[in-house]
Amino acid sequence: MLLIVSNSNDFTADFLEKKIRDQGLPVFRFNTDTFPTSNSVLLKSSNKNSEDYLVGAGGEKVSLQDITCVWWRRPERIGEMVLDKIKDERVKKFTRYQMESGFEELTAVLSGSLNWVNHPDKNKLANSKLVQLRIASRLGFRTPNTLFSNDPCEVRNFFQKNNGKIVYKSIKRPAFIFGDQMVGFYTSTVSENDVCQAESVKMAPVFLQETIEKRLELRVTVVGQRVVAASIDSQANKEGVIDWRRLSTEVGQWNSFELDSDTSQKCLKLTESLGLKFGAIDLAITQQDEIVFFEINPNGQWAWLEIGSEIPLSKFFIELFY
Repeated sequence: MLLIVSNSNDFTADFLEKKIRDQGLPVFRFNTDTFPTSNSVLLKSSNKNSEDYLVGAGGEKVSLQDITCVWWRRPERIGEMVLDKIKDERVKKFTRYQMESGFEELTAVLSGSLNWVNHPDKNKLANSKLVQLRIASRLGFRTPNTLFSNDPCEVRNFFQKNNGKIVYKSIKRPAFIFGDQMVGFYTSTVSENDVCQAESVKMAPVFLQETIEKRLELRVTVVGQRVVAASIDSQANKEGVIDWRRLSTEVGQWNSFELDSDTSQKCLKLTESLGLKFGAIDLAITQQDEIVFFEINPNGQWAWLEIGSEIPLSKFFIELFY
């Protein structure tokens, strides 16, 4: 049986779960934001035996012994629905800690010989942008000049060494929720005026890279041993010149792309080096037809890509799970 660990607002998980159920394959969904109101955990241990179960929103009970594969999608906001009801901050803090610790217990019990896509420990390491870049560089990818620092002098020097053409990227979270509104943080150009205010980086380190003049951008998806690519002409629209994520994902924006075997192998070796079975890799083709590696997302969204480019990614995932 496949266990999907995610949250109740995950479109990609919804998309694939439906296809799995339509095929009559065994699957159980565990949403961390509705835990423990809709999902429950039952872990028993004694000298003679142990009982480990997950209970779903409809009361269905699944033994952990029946789980053969875990899709570690996007477990987020653990216990959010319960925590929102607690007014006492001390009680809320204690409850949050118990929930998170309990979830770690479940993860530890699940760990072992299961087919993980991907194991949370592997995801954690792979989420490091600097680790990604260094491995990609060793594999032969060209990578952008990069600086991660809270030293104002280093920021100013980096700006000058790259002829005043650098961009800023968020290190981890691409978006935050303020009230009822989600605010996204896209890659953005760093101006000379920004550099004049470099003293502010003392408060928090920044992640900067040289600006790459792109002709085309690629999203390469690795699922097991399969490597497939799609392209987008991000430079055709001024909104997407710096960050293609500002563009819509409507049909026609993305097209299937034939990746050369050398780049395909590098992408496969990158995911394997990071201990991943799935990875969403962002590359660019420069004006000089050179391929540049930007990053790999070990938990990237992909349903929009299947819808927009008709690449059968869900089929590849189901083959990997079962």
